Amino acid sequence: MSFTSCYSLKCLTNLHAGSGDSGMGIIDKMIQRDSITELPVIYASSLKGAFREYFQEGPQQTILKPISETIFGTKARSDGNEGISTKGTHVFHEAQMLGMPLGCNKAPFYMVTSKNNLITWLKKAKMFNITIDESLIIEINSLPSGETISPKILGQPIQDLFIGEFENVSNILGDFNKLWQLLGSNILLLNHNDFKEQCSDYNLPVISRNNLENGESKNLWYEQIVPHESIFVFYTLALSDATEDRFYNGINSKVIQIGANSSLGYGYCEITKL
Repeated sequence: MSFTSCYSLKCLTNLHAGSGDSGMGIIDKMIQRDSITELPVIYASSLKGAFREYFQEGPQQTILKPISETIFGTKARSDGNEGISTKGTHVFHEAQMLGMPLGCNKAPFYMVTSKNNLITWLKKAKMFNITIDESLIIEINSLPSGETISPKILGQPIQDLFIGEFENVSNILGDFNKLWQLLGSNILLLNHNDFKEQCSDYNLPVISRNNLENGESKNLWYEQIVPHESIFVFYTLALSDATEDRFYNGINSKVIQIGANSSLGYGYCEITKL
């Protein structure tokens, strides 16, 4: 019997969980994407590696390191002197993006998402027997659907509101307390095609990186990032409540670095159990 949990992952800084170097186009280092939806994700291997490193080398390593091999398993050494690899008690699933921030003229940002994206999350939660607050399910199901709906904020109307490239955004009146708790008080609902477009290579931020040798530029490259404030969700499967409690106590409400460029402050994320 396995025990499944769902966690949210909020990017406190820009994140680059890379898919490898690109052989074409202007962007040299791309982020990880779902092969079907094409939306940004964080692969399970990246999550597991980051959590393992946090347990073994993080600020609580004295407490967490002794249980890291139980949770994450062990790897056989390449020189063959340390037995075979062992399986850990936890299985990790990739993190799905729930929402991404867009700049705004009336607030620092609005969190953009789509009904299709939220329904996909609910379906996966049901598959893993995760209990979702019924009020949240009702709120999500009440949202308008269809690929022709115009961008709408959830709540009271705001005059002359501009969010990203969207002008004079309309609104949906209603009580969306559970969605506001999940994604923040400023939410912009897009149709799914528009949401995918905002998450595309053409719209995600790209940062130029430069390698200097004796003050001379030797290597300029461009790196795609997921912007800070973005929110993901991921699932873990544990063999028992006891091992899940150990993992939960290790990461819940903690700030953990995920992905590349930790020395530049990338990838610092807050993990919270839903």
